[in-house]
Amino acid sequence: MRWRAFAALWLAGVLLSGCALPPKERTGRSEAVYQMEQELPREQPHPAPPEPEGEPDEPSMPPPTEEDWNERLLQGILDHEASIPLPPVDLSDLDLALQRLLDVHPEIFWVSNGTVTTRKRAGVLVEQTFTPEYTYSREERDNLQALIDRSAAACLAGVPSDASDYEKVKHVYEYIVTNTEYRLDARDGQTICSVLAYGESVCNGYAKATQYLLGLLDVPCELVSGVVKGGEPHAWNLVWIDGESYYVDTTWGDPVPEPGQERRLEISYDYLGLTTEDLFLTHQPDDGAALPLCTATRWNYYVAEGRMLDGYDDERLAVLAQIDLDAGAQATSVRFADQESFEDALWMLFEQQEIFTILDEVFGEAQEACTVTYTRNEELHTLTIYWED
Repeated sequence: MRWRAFAALWLAGVLLSGCALPPKERTGRSEAVYQMEQELPREQPHPAPPEPEGEPDEPSMPPPTEEDWNERLLQGILDHEASIPLPPVDLSDLDLALQRLLDVHPEIFWVSNGTVTTRKRAGVLVEQTFTPEYTYSREERDNLQALIDRSAAACLAGVPSDASDYEKVKHVYEYIVTNTEYRLDARDGQTICSVLAYGESVCNGYAKATQYLLGLLDVPCELVSGVVKGGEPHAWNLVWIDGESYYVDTTWGDPVPEPGQERRLEISYDYLGLTTEDLFLTHQPDDGAALPLCTATRWNYYVAEGRMLDGYDDERLAVLAQIDLDAGAQATSVRFADQESFEDALWMLFEQQEIFTILDEVFGEAQEACTVTYTRNEELHTLTIYWED
């Protein structure tokens, strides 16, 4: 056919994998909890009181547990206390405890670090206090919370009352990606403020906003920290859908072009609903993180949306392309079940030019004005084809 010789067809294979994305680094966890120690003067000895007669003393109260002082720390921060008394127990890991508290409570955005002051007498710990370093005053905190509430309400308004857990996770994923700009210099990039109040963030803000919004939708979600290929610090999420665990990375769902390149894909679904095996191709959690083994695939985006292909199928690709175009999209993404089928598809589409078969199916005579480009994710075997008039 004559159009095969003149169709505007540009087949540009651009690698889009974890390491191909610009570094999306977490600018750091909480600062160190500074330690101050004071030695109190010795008390003057007093005569021992006489032993009381009658019934024996009541049993003494059990010493405070880690859960007790974690609760005290949390309540003090929520109440914006200037100084939080803590039980006289060894809190050498208070820095870690504070970070864990902030990881579990993404709604806390107004404290970053602080100072713990311990007071000892004759080398024995008698009391200690934690003085938080608040990044906002109580009034500023309330004003920001109003902005966060407004953004969260806008997100939740798009979730039907009968939405499934998968639909909730997908909606939050899409909302955050489409309403957030990735910026290394984002204000408050380590908190939900960056995403829900300012609309710009880095990975820790993306992950905490995901955790926060899914919490409002009663979908279990945790923050996970670690590194990605190249050793860059990173944060993402672990979610539970219908009782099964999956990984989600909204930061990597927000494609950032290389300098000088145009942003092509609005949302990448490659990192929505991953197994441990899939995730560990590019991500590595911090040592010692207690994480479940994620093996379920039912709610991986490509499986759930009927876009997981066992092999090259030009008819199925044409159907999906038509669905996407009817929905106003100009890109079609699919995933192949294994490396062999992925390579076969690339060969058939772009080396054997079977892409023209799909152009015929979707565009008919209008295909002569079409330009086609594509990107691929080598680790996850995904292919995104862009249809441009």
